[in-house]
Amino acid sequence: MGIILSESSTMITNDESEAKNKKEEEYIDYIKEHVNNVCTVFNNYFLAKSSQFAFEVLVNFTFFELESAIKELSKGRIYEHDNSKYSDEEFEPYRAKYFPTEKESTGLSDESKSLIKKEYELAWIHHYKNNPHHPKYWVDEESNIPRDMDLISIIEMICDWEAMSMKFNESTLDWYNNKAKDEKACMTDKTKNTVEEIMNIIFRK
Repeated sequence: MGIILSESSTMITNDESEAKNKKEEEYIDYIKEHVNNVCTVFNNYFLAKSSQFAFEVLVNFTFFELESAIKELSKGRIYEHDNSKYSDEEFEPYRAKYFPTEKESTGLSDESKSLIKKEYELAWIHHYKNNPHHPKYWVDEESNIPRDMDLISIIEMICDWEAMSMKFNESTLDWYNNKAKDEKACMTDKTKNTVEEIMNIIFRK
């Protein structure tokens, strides 16, 4: 009887492992798709049309500063977007939250669910602390006061938002105007003004 239980237990473990591996592959595919969309947005809205900004006026940045930021992103940073999601600190917590196995969705105890939630919250902290395209990166931990985002990060952030809109068939402008409360709370007036100026240029009809 002991042998039968051991074999049964092994089968269950293997099934769970296979299910988890499948979800890991799905999550990796999602990350790759998102980064590809971010790069597509950058190439289409910024890199390929950078000259259009020469005829626009930004209150806080010159055209040459904007052009320099676009060139800097094109050298590699935009193609390394969200690389930290592959890190030990982020990969599994993000995967468990957004791509759970059937058991993780329906068969876990409240304690296990609470642990997954806590691990995700820690992963999110690690993510925004290592990715300056998130407004929360720029909030001082001690004073809780936002600092101005640099232009490179603003552009990458807008590309990130539009990539998500592409995935879920939403309007970035509508999302920003109606749902971006948390993001706006982490921005200075200067940052918000620059974000809105750039989006009005690239998304206007």
